[in-house]
Amino acid sequence: MVNIFDEVRIIFRGPCERLFIAYKPFGWHVCSPQKKKFSESLSSVIGASLGIPEDSIKFPSKLKINQNGLVIGTTDSAMYSQITRIIENKQCTKCYTCLIDTNSSIFNHIGKGISELNGTIRFNLLQKKSQFEPNLHISNIQVTLEDSILSQDTGLKSMKFKLTSLEHLSNPENAMNWPETNMKSLSTYTNLLENNYSLEFQNKCLFELQNKYLLELHNKYLLELEVNDKILDKNLEEILDQLGINISNKFHTITLNTIQLPHPILKDKIITAKINFPLENFLSI
Repeated sequence: MVNIFDEVRIIFRGPCERLFIAYKPFGWHVCSPQKKKFSESLSSVIGASLGIPEDSIKFPSKLKINQNGLVIGTTDSAMYSQITRIIENKQCTKCYTCLIDTNSSIFNHIGKGISELNGTIRFNLLQKKSQFEPNLHISNIQVTLEDSILSQDTGLKSMKFKLTSLEHLSNPENAMNWPETNMKSLSTYTNLLENNYSLEFQNKCLFELQNKYLLELHNKYLLELEVNDKILDKNLEEILDQLGINISNKFHTITLNTIQLPHPILKDKIITAKINFPLENFLSI
């Protein structure tokens, strides 16, 4: 059974196919390396889909090969320049999602016993150029909740966050109401059905799978981060590491699931592209 999150998809198409937002799976190149054409390259698949040369596609917003999520692509130089300016002017907001360990994050002192938190992370960011030290140095870290009064220190970088506890999902009482849709999205479930195992064996395996699933959710938060700063966006995983936020989902990487930016032609319109990842997409089972 093919997982749709392993396939390239165009989520949004802009005016005259000059702009698009597409989903890039984990392990895929955004562009084929020079002088090499890969089948698992976003530009080659999108080019074939739109009927245009791969070389005419440029990405003002990319993802690393070990990340999955949304990217912004353009098919001419004028549109590329326009979208690049929008990003540089902090008019493009991106929402990243990952699972984090509740025992090793800056939220530890405010996150005990909560089901959901909304707020802002603020910090001073110093960029360095050194072969022997990290490229970034973070200091003066502040975590404030949604209703808190923020200081007027405009020199600090900031990211809005939403933190959702998954602890309640590992409660045995909730296991009685186990959603069948959760099980159907797991490859192990599909394999059981396709191989025609006995009902007794299927039930035993599904019970073990459910327990393993619940165990993975224990002491985990779902973290959503809003970023509109190009420097933060480019170095987000390193920043999270320095903030003491340990990514604990599958592949240990963040997922870009939402992009919002002004329409390049229709000035009163906002483009919003979003892809909803099921929780199982972050787990290693």
